[in-house]
Amino acid sequence: RPDGDWCGVNEELGILRETGCYADFTFPSAPSPTQSRTVNSIYYATDTPGKPRAHDHGVPVTTPGLSPSTINHQPSTIPLMLIQGPLALNWRRRKWGLLPRLENAEISGANPPTEERARLWVKQHIHVKRKAEWVFVKLHTHGCVSANSGVLFGEAMRRMHEYLLARYNDGTDWQLHYVTAREMYNT
Repeated sequence: RPDGDWCGVNEELGILRETGCYADFTFPSAPSPTQSRTVNSIYYATDTPGKPRAHDHGVPVTTPGLSPSTINHQPSTIPLMLIQGPLALNWRRRKWGLLPRLENAEISGANPPTEERARLWVKQHIHVKRKAEWVFVKLHTHGCVSANSGVLFGEAMRRMHEYLLARYNDGTDWQLHYVTAREMYNT
């Protein structure tokens, strides 16, 4: 952050790599100023010594995947894969009836899942290079917040999963897969 609060470690990607992280699933972080300039992407980023915000740019992940361990053998310069969730303007859910709301893929009590949001997530078409038919939708929540439990374990979530199965699992145009963070990285 520009004010240095809560974060702001230069060469963070190398530190994450050295401590065993295989990928960063932080983004989107909007509306925070920590939001990277690259959006709706899956890419490798590498620290530039002395320069902040290495996560702003990188090399798109392609298939067959680029092996970070073969790029450079110094742990601090091995690229870290950044797997972003969808970020978009939601024109159907306006603030004060005028301004579009920011869609940042959060599921919460204030931001329950809906069919419209799911369509917007898929529309961002987050994928790895050369596999455009593989659309990744990474969502996030703060699961220990009591206000979120009703949404995460309730009717809104059940309806969203029913919609996803009906719309994105026809076996012809779409095949729905749920994966863990590690499975997403390995894919």
